[in-house]
Amino acid sequence: MSVRLLFVCMLLFNGILVAAASADGVTQQERLQHFQEGGLITWVSALQLLAIAAVSARLSRLRYRMQPAATRWFNWRAAFVVWAAIALGFCFLAVDELTEIHESLDQSLHELFGISETGLTDRLDDLLVMLYAASGLGLLYVYRREIGRYRTALPFLISGFSLLFGSILIDTLTNRPDVLSAVLPPSQIATFSFNLAVLEELLKLLSEGCFLVGFWAALRTVSHKLS
Repeated sequence: MSVRLLFVCMLLFNGILVAAASADGVTQQERLQHFQEGGLITWVSALQLLAIAAVSARLSRLRYRMQPAATRWFNWRAAFVVWAAIALGFCFLAVDELTEIHESLDQSLHELFGISETGLTDRLDDLLVMLYAASGLGLLYVYRREIGRYRTALPFLISGFSLLFGSILIDTLTNRPDVLSAVLPPSQIATFSFNLAVLEELLKLLSEGCFLVGFWAALRTVSHKLS
C-alpha cells in the first residue's frame, strides 16, 4: 500500500469512527461510553499501537540484516536498535492503553506518599503520559541520524507528536472540572466537556495514524533498498 493511500485511509477510518461513536446514543452519557476507559476507542487505539509496533519490529529486522555482522552486537548506536526500542515502546503503550498503568501509578503515588488528591496531583497521570511522549522524542533525537534517512516519514512523525501533545493538553484540562468551571457557566460545562473528550480521543487516534504512516514510509524505503 502506498504511503498516501494509507494516510487517507487512516484519516477516514479514525474520523468516521469518532463521528459514529460520538453520535451513538440518545443522551450525552450514552454517547460518551465509547470514549471512556475500556470502551470502543480504547480497543481501536490499542490495535493501532500494536500495528505501529509490528511495523517497527519489521524495520528492526530489516535494518539488522543491513548492519555489517561485525557491528551488530554490543553497539547500542546500531540502526536496528532504535526500531527495536520503538517496537517495545509501542507494545508497552498498547498494554498501558488497555490496563491503565499510568492511572494505577497515579493512585499508587498518592498512597505511597500519603498525598491528598488535589487538582494538581490528580493530574500526575497526565504528566506520566507527557513523559512517555518526551521519552519518545528523546529516543528519536538520540538516533536522529537514522531517523533522518527517511525524509518522507518526517512530516508524519512531526504531525504525530503535535497531535499527541494536543491530546495530552486537552486531557490535562478536562481531568477535573475545576478549569472549565472557572471559565464557563455551569450550564455549559457538561456539553463542553463532552466535546473536548471527543476531540481528545480524535487527536490521539490521528496521532497514532500519523506514526503508523510515518513508520510505514520508513519501512517502504528500507524494503526498496533491499529489493
